[in-house]
Amino acid sequence: AELEAELDCRKRQYEYYRNNLLSYEGNEVEWKTLGEVLDIYTGGEAPKNLIRGEKPQGSFIYPIYSNGEDIYGFTDNYRIDKDAVTISSIGAKTGTIYFRKAYFTPIIRLKVLVPKNEKTLNSRYVFHYLSNITISTKRSSVPNINANEVKSIKIPLPPLEEQQRIASILDKFDTLVNSISEGLPKEIVLRRKQYEYYREKLLTFTNDK
Repeated sequence: AELEAELDCRKRQYEYYRNNLLSYEGNEVEWKTLGEVLDIYTGGEAPKNLIRGEKPQGSFIYPIYSNGEDIYGFTDNYRIDKDAVTISSIGAKTGTIYFRKAYFTPIIRLKVLVPKNEKTLNSRYVFHYLSNITISTKRSSVPNINANEVKSIKIPLPPLEEQQRIASILDKFDTLVNSISEGLPKEIVLRRKQYEYYREKLLTFTNDK
């Protein structure tokens, strides 16, 4: 309970810092559209050579991502060779932002954003900024967003050093509140397992006569 309360507190702190670090007004910084500073790709059909599941096998080592959070599968080649930000562009998760490490293949109309110039734009900064705004989507029978609509979204561009500083601060909070391998969520999982272990030990009795 104390860990969950701590996690809730850290989440609110994370949101506070993210809002403050990424809030710009007037002419404080230069603003550009995503289309001006990022190459934007759209995912297509799944590769013919693939395996389903969450673990690579043999030469099938490159992850395939669709609109959701989980890995769709693995293939023996890749389409994107740089760290990138993705935007789910169709279905219930439309507008959801993810960060993906280099060497992967996007499918099912997933939008992939790659900085045109890494000397002026930090991809983690892009991820945090887009995670902090609401991306408008078309409200039809199936929510969606097209490439031109993504390109028209504006982003503030402080100097690269400032982008890196902001990204570094927010990355630490992101790990603390979201990581299941390093942060508080991992600690909560471990304590729950420990609780279940001791509960079973303490409440297991043998029927000896």
